Amino acid sequence: MTDYRSVELEDEVIQFVTHEVSYIAFTRQGRRLDILKSSSFQPEIKNSEDYFTYMWVKALQGYFLLRQRYVESRPEEWFVIRELEPESNYLFYEEFLDELPRYLEGMPAA
Repeated sequence: MTDYRSVELEDEVIQFVTHEVSYIAFTRQGRRLDILKSSSFQPEIKNSEDYFTYMWVKALQGYFLLRQRYVESRPEEWFVIRELEPESNYLFYEEFLDELPRYLEGMPAA
């Protein structure tokens, strides 16, 4: 696995925009993510009334982890919660996707 630096963020996604050939996320703090690839991940749900789901994103601007909370079956807003800065981009998206379950286990609860 490529070494990387993880930067903690808490930036609300205010809009997802889709076009014929693009998928873009805009955030409250002015970030724009031109999404090239994304994968969703659902950890084991221990409480069906309050849980999180995640999206791992490769964007033109870098690699990002997004999180969305569900409370009483209602989705809340998406948040960009991490930016990951790898030493090498070669296969980083795929490598980290494989590591994502273990990475989330090590994160503090929101």
